[in-house]
Amino acid sequence: MPPPDFAGAPGAAQGGDEDQGGDGSRARAGQVGTRMAYSFDSTALERAAKAAKELEKFPNAKEALELSRMQEVTRQKEVEAQTKASSVFGLLL
Repeated sequence: MPPPDFAGAPGAAQGGDEDQGGDGSRARAGQVGTRMAYSFDSTALERAAKAAKELEKFPNAKEALELSRMQEVTRQKEVEAQTKASSVFGLLL
C-alpha cells in the first residue's frame, strides 16, 4: 500500500501550483521528497512476523525466546561494565 499524501502536513513543501506563479517543478519535487521521507518498507517487519509464526510451532519456542532475552540482558550489562571501567580509568589519568 503506498504511503498517504503528506502534502498538507505541517512541514510539508510550501510554494504552490504552477498557476500560482511560483516554480511548480520545485514545489512538486518538495512534495515528492516529503512523501519519500515518510515512506516505510515493511519487508523486514513481514519477515519478522513470519519468523515469529514459525517459531511458535516449535515446542521449545518459549525457552528459546527467554534464552535470547537473557543473552541480550547479559550483553547490555557487559557494555555497561565496560563503560564504567572506561570512565573510572579516565578519572585515574
